[in-house]
This record gives sequence, C-alpha cells and structure tokens, in this order.
Amino acid sequence: MSFANCWAHIRRYWLKADSKNGKIGLEYCDQLYRLERQYKLHLSLGKRRKAQQKQSKPIVVKFQEWVDKPPFFGKTP
Repeated sequence: MSFANCWAHIRRYWLKADSKNGKIGLEYCDQLYRLERQYKLHLSLGKRRKAQQKQSKPIVVKFQEWVDKPPFFGKTP
C-alpha cells in the first residue's frame, strides 16, 4: 500500500521544520517544483507525463527512501 500526500503540504511541513532535515526535505520538494515549471512551459500533457515518469519519479523514490530511514519512520514531521 502506498501513501500519497499533496506536495504543497509536504513542502510547508519542511519549511516549518527549520532544521537540517527540514532543508533536505525542502530541497526534494523544490527539485520537483522546478521540473514541473519546466514541463508546464515546454511540454504538452502527453510529453509531460512521460517526463514526470523519467525525471520526477526518481526524485520521489529517493525522497521516500530518505523518509523511510530513521529518525523519520513512525514519526510526525
């Protein structure tokens, strides 16, 4: 089972964290936002979906791996 959340809300939590981990979490979110801005400006919907799978998905996977490691697992932001 996968848990999904809104990246805008996740980003807001990392901004509030004001710590080393908060900055790391914020950078993951900002990487995705930068890519989405590029996609929106330069790609059609079909190409955007392919680009997300190719470029955004690895960032999300790395983020999830980072969050799944201690001290995060089972804790609130």
